Amino acid sequence: MIITGIARLGRDATINYTSGGKEVANLSMAFTAGWGDNKGTTWIRGSLWGKRAVSLEPYLTKGQQVYVVLKDLKTSEYNSKTYLEATVDDVQLIGGKSEEKTSYGTTGTSPAQRAAQAKCQQDAQLSEDEDDDLPF
Repeated sequence: MIITGIARLGRDATINYTSGGKEVANLSMAFTAGWGDNKGTTWIRGSLWGKRAVSLEPYLTKGQQVYVVLKDLKTSEYNSKTYLEATVDDVQLIGGKSEEKTSYGTTGTSPAQRAAQAKCQQDAQLSEDEDDDLPF
């Protein structure tokens, strides 16, 4: 079974290594559905494997909004509580935290947003330089 959805991370991702040296990031994801009095949240613990886990770990922080594709959903019970666990097949950063200071030293902008802004500024500078060569 494959599940897709938008979630918020409940805590910062943590990287662990298997005895074979394979990387795994552990995620705690909150999926909210419904509205008003019918609103409910489902928590799923996810595992993201491989080099992508290591490269995304600095960005997978508490409060980050992500689009995820989950597979191998499993339930387990402990102390009369049901826990959901899944393997994260794909993850995309789609939103940031609300206006609060992040570890990157800016407020409300993600690394991807800052890269896009820098590219736009660079393109604008290049177009200004090209205008200087015009004879009129």
